[in-house]
Amino acid sequence: MPQSTQCLECLHYFGEFKCDAFPDGIPEQIYTGEHDHTKELKGDNGIRFESLEKFMEKELQKEKIYTTQTRG
Repeated sequence: MPQSTQCLECLHYFGEFKCDAFPDGIPEQIYTGEHDHTKELKGDNGIRFESLEKFMEKELQKEKIYTTQTRG
């Protein structure tokens, strides 16, 4: 089965074909890339793809700002 990297790169993915949007199992059309999960899919509870990489970049930037501010 072809596999999209979208799930693997998502902030909400926690492995074994499960994520915050689909805790009982990610639908095949998302996991295979047939459906782009930046767009709604029935049953996703309003949770969509969010890039884990972009999230981490934002968190690191916040940490840099905090560290700079607290060092005075």
